[in-house]
Amino acid sequence: MSLQTDSIRSQVGAADSGVPSVTSAALPPLTDSHLPEIFFSLLVLVLVVIRVVQQHELFARLPGSDWNSSEWMIDYAAGFVRRGLSGALLATIMRLTGWSFFSIWTTITTASYLGLCSYIVTVSWRLGGPALWRFALLLNPILLLSAANNGSVARKDTLFIWGTLLNVVLGHYVLQQKATRLNARARHTLVILSAALLSALTLALVHEGIFLFTWLPLNLAVLAYILMQMRFRVGSVVLLLSLTFAPALVAVGAGAYRHGNPQTAQTICLSWHSAAIPTVCSAGDDFPPAIDALSWSLSRGTSYSRKYAWRFPAYPAVFAVAGSVEIITLLVLIPTARLEYLLVLLALPFAASLPLFLLGEDWGRWLCLLGTSSLMVMLSDQLRPSVYCFLPANLRIAIRDKVAPLIERTLGSFRRQAEHHPLVFCIALLMLPVPSTPNPAALLGNPLAIVLMFFHGLWYR
Repeated sequence: MSLQTDSIRSQVGAADSGVPSVTSAALPPLTDSHLPEIFFSLLVLVLVVIRVVQQHELFARLPGSDWNSSEWMIDYAAGFVRRGLSGALLATIMRLTGWSFFSIWTTITTASYLGLCSYIVTVSWRLGGPALWRFALLLNPILLLSAANNGSVARKDTLFIWGTLLNVVLGHYVLQQKATRLNARARHTLVILSAALLSALTLALVHEGIFLFTWLPLNLAVLAYILMQMRFRVGSVVLLLSLTFAPALVAVGAGAYRHGNPQTAQTICLSWHSAAIPTVCSAGDDFPPAIDALSWSLSRGTSYSRKYAWRFPAYPAVFAVAGSVEIITLLVLIPTARLEYLLVLLALPFAASLPLFLLGEDWGRWLCLLGTSSLMVMLSDQLRPSVYCFLPANLRIAIRDKVAPLIERTLGSFRRQAEHHPLVFCIALLMLPVPSTPNPAALLGNPLAIVLMFFHGLWYR
């Protein structure tokens, strides 16, 4: 059954059953105000400045003693090792330019994050619609603001979101083209798969865990859908994607084999020390933690997740609530969006990422990555069905005819409450960040608390 037929039947079924549609409920008046975009932009700039200042103070005092900077210090000074590409690139740029590690690291991570924020602000600006729901798009606690709240703006996470956005932009462009000539299809296929191969290989060498469990499942479905829409047969799609992702999967395997040991960690640390960065390379709390983690066994790596396992159920609950806000937002701002597509775009990548929640305790980071990466696909009219269409037919029908109507009623009630209390809703979004780690104290990492504590520290210096 075609997607167009599914759409017609879904609309007819909703009308016949009397289910109140989230997209058809009475909307608040449209507004030309761009206050949501202006507020978000100013808030992000303030938070980024605060984070850069804090990172500089810590790095100047104890270089590489935090997870953020030490993650970027992993390189190939001791030979090939997992996650070493980013550090090798930074070391190369340092030699070529004479710039400091901190300036290069901060410039790359800040520019990458602000670039994504600019993209989302532009999308929100162009979509228009109720200001309340544009606030919800920009301030959602599992989207980009979360990275500035918990400091993961300085990590490698945004690189993976850019990798997804690249595939989405290229795929959206190709599927919009009406040319059907063989040479045009061959050219488009070559561009898409070449970009996917390079980005996949790079990301696998940057962080194999995030690549394998958060980036690959979603992007594999997106690329398969693009090729299917370009009229490739199933066998050809499987072959093309196998060849495209083979180098990245080999890199993951090599990283698992060469995962590092205490000697590797010591050599890498000393290589930065010899590069005029006074890293502490003696055993202890000040040894670069991400470099030290190269030598951890699987048991030790999962020990923290197992220790806090009793707190884990709060994270799927937070993801469900914040994901509901994300879905309502898109249904309001993009009336052509279909609920079943959005549900699957959140649920299946989350299910595929569950091993990562065992391998690392940065659960809030993973939720932010999942929510933001899925958002990139949700914003594309051409690619929104990409994950849903690969489900078995009976499961698609069950989601469309049974699950979606039930959730639609709940979302409709949620939406009405938010619109009746818009100020409370916006404040709640702003004050309820997702903690990156299962630490209740991290709940203080909301934008208001971050700004107040920063200026309080300046005042009492």
